[in-house]
Amino acid sequence: MDKTDFDKHTENTNNLKQSIIVCSENRSTYKYYNKSQHCVAKIKVDGGLISDLTIKKCDWLLVNWNNCNSYFIELKGSDFKKAITQIKATLEVLLPSLYNLKVTVVNVRIVTTKTYPDFKQDRNYIQLKKQVEKNGGTFRNHNSLLEDTV
Repeated sequence: MDKTDFDKHTENTNNLKQSIIVCSENRSTYKYYNKSQHCVAKIKVDGGLISDLTIKKCDWLLVNWNNCNSYFIELKGSDFKKAITQIKATLEVLLPSLYNLKVTVVNVRIVTTKTYPDFKQDRNYIQLKKQVEKNGGTFRNHNSLLEDTV
């Protein structure tokens, strides 16, 4: 996959410097406040960049082309464990291409409608969090609404 593939599935091509980028689904919302006016692509992953139905994948990918950060976003009803599985599978497919494009920082965002009380003990959560933080990224999750400001 090259930059053309990412560009083809970018929803905000007319306004990469928009001040607020919103991803919403399943009564879950993620908001990215782009105060720095960086070029940020909002890329549809599920049914877009990755169309193969046999591959689990997250909903959205935001790529900040100015600071080389990526945000893998899963908007879920209540199945936090499935969200982890989808993010991990998406990373396996997309990370090599992102690294080739010099996007080196991976951040994970999961928004659910219900609380998953024991997620910090979940083995897959622990592995994914370590993988993300190893390269300077962050892992955040929240109920209903999650926001980042850059």
